[in-house]
Amino acid sequence: MLCAVKEDLEFGAIGRLEQIVSSTFYADFLNMAQALLYQNRAEFVDIAAFLVGAVLENGLRRIARNHEVTLRESEDISSLNHKLADAKIYNDLWRQKIQLWNKLRGNADHARFGRNSSSDISHMLAGVRDFLIDFLASYAGRM
Repeated sequence: MLCAVKEDLEFGAIGRLEQIVSSTFYADFLNMAQALLYQNRAEFVDIAAFLVGAVLENGLRRIARNHEVTLRESEDISSLNHKLADAKIYNDLWRQKIQLWNKLRGNADHARFGRNSSSDISHMLAGVRDFLIDFLASYAGRM
């Protein structure tokens, strides 16, 4: 049994399983956010922003781990974003988009309700999806 686990670790099967589980988690949370936005109710916009922001933050952590960028547990979206951009994992345009998404999530996190529009969060949702596809899916393909 232990030999099988060792082989799975050596050949990357555990990493692929982790990738599949996290992809499912991301898809579920992003789909929940999309469903909230479809309700077209102002009170759901901030909940959607929170969900998309949580996926973004977790995705940034995974990208950092994949590229062996050293992190502290207390890193937030802003510091993760700066570390990854400074490490040239992605370009300055992505850094700016992530800064904007962080502001949108911050409105929801800090009870500044009503500042985010449904359109803002729809664009954030689409952008985070694209970002994760570009920077997590491409890494998974190299495993």
